[in-house]
Amino acid sequence: MLDGSICGAGVWTLAMKSKGNSDVFKADSDYWTNTKSYNHYASLFGWDAKYNAFHSLPFNKICLAIKKYHENTYRTFVVYKTSSPLLSIFQGGELEIGLSRDKWSALRPGAYFQDNCNKNGFNIRDNRGGVGVRFGILGNNENDCSSPDSAIGIGIGSYVKTYMNNQGDHSSYIAYLFVK
Repeated sequence: MLDGSICGAGVWTLAMKSKGNSDVFKADSDYWTNTKSYNHYASLFGWDAKYNAFHSLPFNKICLAIKKYHENTYRTFVVYKTSSPLLSIFQGGELEIGLSRDKWSALRPGAYFQDNCNKNGFNIRDNRGGVGVRFGILGNNENDCSSPDSAIGIGIGSYVKTYMNNQGDHSSYIAYLFVK
């Protein structure tokens, strides 16, 4: 059963979950910056949901967990970030956190992820100002961040793809955001 224990000891609260190819929580969705819940009665195993914890629960740790839908292996990491609710982070500007590319890539083993750019954190934008990913890392084939076209994370922009096996297959993945 899915609970916050996949993120480590203590009590974790699920704030949001999103299916890989869903349009509900794309990077430009209003759900990232408003107090509206979405499908908040959904079971832990259903698709897209934004729970009240997203806009009401202060925290000092965030856990991002990603898994293939029909598997029981969760790949996770924890970021230490004290904040008012998650909403306050996503209403703000770009916040780079400087995690290694390897740390992000470990969330999606075997994923094709382009070598350049590697900007990562919250509300990450390309060099033209467009939001590429709400919480994640951007990749690009050019040696800059002007036109990123690969990403790993949650809240990926509509012009960015997350590639699995070079085919863009991200539909069978689901991402979870927990706070503590």
